Order: sequence, then C-alpha cells, then structure tokens
Amino acid sequence: MSTAILAREILEILDRMDKHSILSKRNFLLKGEDRLLAMLNEIGGISSPSKLSEYTDFTPARLSAIIKSLENKGYIVRQQDELDKRCSIIEITEKGAEYSGQLKTAAVRNSLEIIDKLGEKDSEEFLRLMKKLFVIMEKEERRGE
Repeated sequence: MSTAILAREILEILDRMDKHSILSKRNFLLKGEDRLLAMLNEIGGISSPSKLSEYTDFTPARLSAIIKSLENKGYIVRQQDELDKRCSIIEITEKGAEYSGQLKTAAVRNSLEIIDKLGEKDSEEFLRLMKKLFVIMEKEERRGE
C-alpha cells in the first residue's frame, strides 16, 4: 500500500473514530470543561488561570469561558489572590472533585472495555504505537519552537 493511501486512510479512520467511537462518546479522552476539571483535581485542586492555561493549552478566551461555566455549575470557586490582587485563584469544590472522580472512574472503565475488545496483544501493540507517535510529536513540537 502506498504512503499516500496510508495517509488518507489514517485521516479517514481518525475522523470516523472522533465521530463514532467509544473514545469520544464516553469521556475516554476528556475535553473542555471535563479536561480542565480533571487537570485541576490532579494538581491538588487549586491553581491560577495562567497555570491552568499552560497545562491545558486552552486559549485565554476558551479558558475564561470554561471557568465561568464550571463556576456556574458549582464545580469550582474563583477567589482573588491574596498576594496579587490583580490575579485570581481557582479552587475545585467538593462537588467538582466528586464529579472529576466519576469522570476518572468512567475513563478507566472505558479503557478496560477497549482492552477487552482489542485483546491484550493488540492493546499492547496499540500502546506501543501511541507512545512512539507521542515521541515523534514531541520532537516535532520542540523543533517548531
């Protein structure tokens, strides 16, 4: 099979996976609000918006919209930084931590389901290839800086 055909098929399957797969339908890969909440929970439940932006690569506008939505849902609270009144601190609430824990449990459950469906050998090969792809992507990113 030619590399042009391989490239086309890879793009096609990635597009189809994004629309129909267990990966996107069941919070396997967290996006938007869920991703920010999970990240905040992972780093100890408290952070500044600028640090959260670094961790997630969200634009300031996207981050601001997500923070406002999470705040409206009662998952986080925003407070003024005591040391620098120009900055705010974002802290996860008990409700937010509980929801984040549920997301993590669902993600683990979905990962196990995928492993069960793929089988151990194919799951190990999939993981090996994903790690290899990640290394390639990191090198490309560093080269572009």
